[in-house]
Amino acid sequence: MLNTGFSVSRRIGEFRLGRNGAQWLRELNERHPWSHNDYFHSWILANLPCGRGRTLDMGCGRGGLVLALAPHFDHVVGADADRDMRRIAQATTAAVDM
Repeated sequence: MLNTGFSVSRRIGEFRLGRNGAQWLRELNERHPWSHNDYFHSWILANLPCGRGRTLDMGCGRGGLVLALAPHFDHVVGADADRDMRRIAQATTAAVDM
């Protein structure tokens, strides 16, 4: 079921860009990886709410923001639809008690 969402997303990308355009974009991202999520981590950390009991990082990817949020909250949960990203996030955050 989780892979279905990814497949739909890939098909939508191919529809908008065409099959060659979608392939070009994948290859570009592989050559020049950039995460808009990582880019905004400092902004997120600078604008945290006052009440910091629990937080959820939806679409946590590799778990970088989960790690950055952990010292500021009592409990942090990261969730991601992609099985590989969940596995990487679990390994990345294994040493932190969240």
